[in-house]
Amino acid sequence: MELWSPDPDDAIRMLPPPPSPEPGVLDWERRAEGFLLRERGKEILLIDPSGRFVTRRGGSGSPELCLKWAAPHMRMLRNRPVIHAASLRIGRDLVAFCGGTGSGKSSIHRSFREAAGIVKCSEDLLPLGGEPLMAEEAGEEAIRRWARENAARFERGDRVDGPEEAGPTLQPLACVYFLDPARRTGRTISAEPLEPIDAFILHLRNSFAELGRGSCG
Repeated sequence: MELWSPDPDDAIRMLPPPPSPEPGVLDWERRAEGFLLRERGKEILLIDPSGRFVTRRGGSGSPELCLKWAAPHMRMLRNRPVIHAASLRIGRDLVAFCGGTGSGKSSIHRSFREAAGIVKCSEDLLPLGGEPLMAEEAGEEAIRRWARENAARFERGDRVDGPEEAGPTLQPLACVYFLDPARRTGRTISAEPLEPIDAFILHLRNSFAELGRGSCG
């Protein structure tokens, strides 16, 4: 893909749109009071416009699961990005494997974590923060703990303040691998470098940044 403009705003406008989500599963609607999440047409929760708190709107799903859905979007609204990624500490390096459901994150995660000297950090969510690129090594566990501890409040309909960042656990992110399930062949893992603009597009597609659109995958 060739994409160049002397004006960064022009370059962003030239980006191709993200892939369309499967309709009817999770849909966001932007309202004056915030962002409304529906599951298969049923109102589930509302995040305030700044991403600072969430309230229940209905549905019969697990309160803890609903809060896990909300958490990465609340962080994104507060300029604290999250990527859809499994991560491992390999020696001194923190490495992420990024991709959507079915891309192979969990399979790679399970395979590598059985090796000596490799530590599991996250299975599905990797919060980012700081510059140069840093990751909250314990961020996923902090989100899961926040969801558990606030599930009862959410179920009662009380306002739930968003999860705090796990700042003390910030670590440099050595590498991000974007997984392509369409190119999977056997048990061999191959990697190739990406052009910066292609990496940027894949990062956006896997960063829970879709609240500017009407729906999400």
